[in-house]
Amino acid sequence: SSLVVSNITTTGATLSASAVSGATGYRFAVNTTGAIPTTSTLSASTSFNLTGLSANTIYYAMVQAVCSGGNSSPWFTTSFTSGCTAFSVPYFENFDLTTPPLLPACMVKQDLNGGTTWNSSSNQPRSAPNCIVYNWNASLPGDDWFFTPPIRLTAGLSYWLSYYTRGDATNNPEKLEVKYGTANNAAAMVNSLTSNIITSTAYFQVLKS
Repeated sequence: SSLVVSNITTTGATLSASAVSGATGYRFAVNTTGAIPTTSTLSASTSFNLTGLSANTIYYAMVQAVCSGGNSSPWFTTSFTSGCTAFSVPYFENFDLTTPPLLPACMVKQDLNGGTTWNSSSNQPRSAPNCIVYNWNASLPGDDWFFTPPIRLTAGLSYWLSYYTRGDATNNPEKLEVKYGTANNAAAMVNSLTSNIITSTAYFQVLKS
C-alpha cells in the first residue's frame, strides 16, 4: 500500500491509502516517533481523517492493510509536518537564525521549474550571517516560490510591506514578485503586491502599503 497526506492544518490531516486487492480493512495510526504503533484505528475505507494534532510538529502517519483470516500487511509509513499557527504583525524575518541551506520553521518553498530553488545562504547577506537566495539557472527560466508562515491580518486595517533585495549582475536582469493568498502554494497566490525587475547588485529597499 501507499499513503498520501493531504488537507494538512494545524490540528488535522487526511490520510489516503491505495487500495489493496483482498483487503477487508485498513488500520491507520499516527505518532511523533515513527515507531511501530501499539494502537491504531481500523477502517473499512482507504481514507481517514486525523484530528487532535499539535501545530508545527513532525508526524509519522502509518497504514496497514488487513486481510481475511487475520493476516495483515507490513506497516507503510510516511512523514508530514502539521500546519503552523498564524503569526501576528509585525512579522520580521532576516534568516539569521537558520542553518543554511534550511529555511526557517513554518516557511516552505515550491520549485515549479525543476532547476535551482530558494535556500538560505551566508553568501553576501545584508545582515550577517544569512540571507535567502535564488541561484539562477542559465538553461531554465525561474519559477520558484518561497512562502512565509501564515500571518494574521485584521480586516479594515492598512499594512506596510518592506523588504531588501539585490541582483547578481547588472547585465543579468532578474524579476521578483511578491503575492499573497490563502494557502502556501503557487496556485493560491492570486493577489499581487509588488513586481520588480532587478538590475542592481547593491541591496535596495522596497516599500509597499
